Amino acid sequence: MPLQSVLRSGERGLCLLSLDAGGSRGISQLTILTHLMYRLNHDTCNDPPTRPCTVFDMIGGVGSGGFIAILLVAFGLTAEDALEEFANLSVNILDKQDIDAETRTMFLQEYVEDLLLRHKIDHNLGPLDVNDRSKGCKLAVFVSYKSNAGSTCMLRNRSSRQEQSPNVTIAEALLATLATPPLFTPVQVLKNAATFEYIGADWTLSNPTQEIIAEAHEALGADERVACLLSLGCGHPGIFATPERASMAEWNKLLERLAMDGERRAESIRSQMGQLGLYHRFSVSRGLEREDKKINTINPGVITQHTQAYLGELQVFNQIETCTNALRLRIKVASLDQLRYLGAGHILSLKLPPLTKTFVMRKKPWKFLEKVLLSEGDSRSIAGSRMLFVTGIGGCGKTQLMLRFMTEYRSRFTHQFFIDGSSEDRIRSDIVRNVRALGPEHSQKGFEDCILFLSQPSRNEQSLLLFDNVDDPNLDLYSLLPRGNSCAIAITSRNHVLGELDPEAHLPLDIMSEEEATELLLMDRVPP
Repeated sequence: MPLQSVLRSGERGLCLLSLDAGGSRGISQLTILTHLMYRLNHDTCNDPPTRPCTVFDMIGGVGSGGFIAILLVAFGLTAEDALEEFANLSVNILDKQDIDAETRTMFLQEYVEDLLLRHKIDHNLGPLDVNDRSKGCKLAVFVSYKSNAGSTCMLRNRSSRQEQSPNVTIAEALLATLATPPLFTPVQVLKNAATFEYIGADWTLSNPTQEIIAEAHEALGADERVACLLSLGCGHPGIFATPERASMAEWNKLLERLAMDGERRAESIRSQMGQLGLYHRFSVSRGLEREDKKINTINPGVITQHTQAYLGELQVFNQIETCTNALRLRIKVASLDQLRYLGAGHILSLKLPPLTKTFVMRKKPWKFLEKVLLSEGDSRSIAGSRMLFVTGIGGCGKTQLMLRFMTEYRSRFTHQFFIDGSSEDRIRSDIVRNVRALGPEHSQKGFEDCILFLSQPSRNEQSLLLFDNVDDPNLDLYSLLPRGNSCAIAITSRNHVLGELDPEAHLPLDIMSEEEATELLLMDRVPP
């Protein structure tokens, strides 16, 4: 069974969710999200099931995607419950035929009032008001002003230093996200004797992924690293053919479809971030194409069927597996600053931890390291790899000795990995991070792919992997090591029993000799 992440909160990479606009096709987004959450909860054996607001650090959307984001964050709904709510909304309001915008807006207002009542949310509650349902998840919803429809403003559940968010209630936010002409009338909000009119931002911003990165950059910190950026579309829109008749209505419809096409932006983002292995885009490829109708409707059951068929495709199945692992393991990949400004062209290379300034060379242990790791003879043991075990009490210098060795003999090894061996989850996480950092061709590799890569036979090249602090006696270390002779593996541990796996490659590091201790004391007395 896949392993549940045990990373501490400060060690976990961020997870962001972006939801496109798409009207009733939002059912497809929620079907995909429900599938992902089911897989995630199944893998981690969570009871009760984890909700999206506890998995993602920020959820944002536009149009129907904004409505869904509010359900997931402000209401704290599970993906399954949000799907049920949104399907009900689609059938009874979004896809209702032969009614004008005023009547549709009235129906939406009644629906929102009932929604708040059923979930016991105060009608006057605003996104900024204290709400335990969101579990700390940040909300970013995009709407437009009627008087300036070409720009967007953001509805948040946090205060922003850059700009003051519109002072609206959750009810008004729900209405504004869907208030896209000509289906709905603008939402009027009276604040401080002034009336503001909001409309949905579908035509201005159909895919808000880049804007959500910018918002996370401000809200969560430029240096915070992202593990998963999940973007959910509402299906490919089909082919954009110019109308055969030159009627103004048909040209306007074509321009509307072009404006609401989030797939073109998704392709641009994929070209920038795809090689990082953190960007995951899902959007049904066939069956949800838009047609030239006043209200472009598809039966919710048909939307679900096409989405289920899409999820059953082999390539999509593998992508879902990769995304689920990213959400579960939360391996830090790239910083928000890199994603926003540097174009995410590459993963920043990983460095070894720093050496202490008071390192004292220990001659006998050093010669032992050279003999085991550098000798030309056959010093292979577990899994066919060259092995070294360094054991001793905490603070005796095991890690510093190995780091000095790796620094001195950097040129002797093709790659050098420093791996936190404190738990199976940390080992998996660090191996994946190190391999992905080697280049874009490795960006999509999972743990098993990384082990296979490290196990590939090599005549003249060898990498050095340091597994540090492997102290857990119940850890099945053998299953986490690469096979073959392409890697030299060094293990530091307080567990002396580990060295019994290969006594000839075991260095029991004792306390310093009198000469070494004297050198250290004299070093401490030298002013910096």
